[in-house]
Amino acid sequence: MHMRDVDPPRTFRISTLFQILLFVVAPRQCMGQSQLSLTAIDSDIVAAANPLCLDGTLPGYYLYRNSASTSWVIFFQGGGFCSSLSECATRASDTSAESVGSSTSYPATMDGVGVYSSNPQINPYFYDWNRVYVPYCDGFFFSGDRDSNETISSSLTLHFRGRANLGSTITALKRQGLSSATEVLFSGASAGAVTILYNSGYLKSQMPASATVKFAPISGYFHNGPTASGGTSPLATRLQAGYQPGVHNAIPIPGNECMNSGAMSSASCLLPNNTYAYVANPFFIINSALDSFSLQFYQSQNCGVDPFVNPSTQLDNCNSAQILEYNVWQASFMADLTSNPSYSRAGNGHFIYSCYEHANSENDDQFRMLTLNCTVRLNEALTRWYQSSTSTPACENTLLPCTPNVCDKTCNPTCRLDGTQSNGPAGSCSSVGQGSTCSASATTQAPTPCNNGGNGGGSSDSNDPDSGETAGIVVGVLVGLTLIAAGLYYFRCRRNSPDQEVSLNGPSIHQPREIRTSMSIKV
Repeated sequence: MHMRDVDPPRTFRISTLFQILLFVVAPRQCMGQSQLSLTAIDSDIVAAANPLCLDGTLPGYYLYRNSASTSWVIFFQGGGFCSSLSECATRASDTSAESVGSSTSYPATMDGVGVYSSNPQINPYFYDWNRVYVPYCDGFFFSGDRDSNETISSSLTLHFRGRANLGSTITALKRQGLSSATEVLFSGASAGAVTILYNSGYLKSQMPASATVKFAPISGYFHNGPTASGGTSPLATRLQAGYQPGVHNAIPIPGNECMNSGAMSSASCLLPNNTYAYVANPFFIINSALDSFSLQFYQSQNCGVDPFVNPSTQLDNCNSAQILEYNVWQASFMADLTSNPSYSRAGNGHFIYSCYEHANSENDDQFRMLTLNCTVRLNEALTRWYQSSTSTPACENTLLPCTPNVCDKTCNPTCRLDGTQSNGPAGSCSSVGQGSTCSASATTQAPTPCNNGGNGGGSSDSNDPDSGETAGIVVGVLVGLTLIAAGLYYFRCRRNSPDQEVSLNGPSIHQPREIRTSMSIKV
């Protein structure tokens, strides 16, 4: 529609008011009650399976229970891995809230982000599902299975019970309602992504036979390519050191399709790209072709700026030779991915970008802002894939990256997460978007120009003067609905909020009424 100037009082954006109304009305959770709460694994399950963090404390999980829903999203925390007793001792000695070896200081509640966020503007499809966050404290992808301990000092004994942690958590969640689930999305970032790659067969086997079960790992497709100098990447060596009986005793992993196939050694199946080749369940791979964790094994010195420090800088500090090295890596990554048998398997999908980052797609900003094909945002692509049938060609849910060049070092402007792309990417962006023909699904293409709108269609808003009267009516209706929503919020959330105080080995915490489990995480 042709846009004409209008008087300021008559300028009206219906979509803005609708978004405000959606924020008030749409969430089924009440404000202040949408956090996930730390929940202990039932004592009889603990007694039977002996789940333990590296330092001997008990694992737990975070849960927001929506009793009106039979849909679940279960997210596994990342945090690297330890492949020697000394590395594991370092992790176990950290008892901070950020620890990945101890549950000593887990906070009582946490906010969901990304795919397990309760905000429908960030997470439009999964926001009102039952949401679970599983902390990572065993050091080896919930896969260790060692009965014996390692005494490191008088104050530290190491335990390697990752597989028991996983099984116990799933058993406990079944009692919370997972046993009646009709659909389940498993996700995780970094080590959490590797967890679901390794254990997808087992996880699927634990769900109701009639349930839709899918997997969306973030930053877990670790490419084991050669180093820039032509040497062998140490990633495989480190993984294969960790599985040994003297450390985690992690193989064979029950239900791991790669190991069950016998096509290669169990040790080789620990490489996530090898595991992916044999998965039998629907997967949506979310990954950077310039993953900053993988690149530490490729170059001795990376010119990219740590994305957790400043995601907006990206590769701006790299010189031409370094950009070309990154391009070599990306080409190797893409060749490995596109030749993987699961890449073209029906029901799968891929969202591969060229941002210098690792696991940032777990977080709100990248989950809702990162864009490929000029118009398709990550949260939209994930939703489209999830809603697709398992017979949908993988290429219809595959988006591939642009290639950084010496002139435009960061070819996808939405990688920067600096707010400049809030209305869609300007200039150039990643170009490959798959339609039903899938004609360009197997190639990485150069960036192509986009319209500044970047939203894949015309605006539904109208600044036509003739729309002023209609807009006024709509405003009145929306204001009325908002007042009704405010009343509903009061009666549902303020008037009916008999939350209980629960002791967790210290000061009382405020716990949502749907969580009835007594929690005592430390032993």
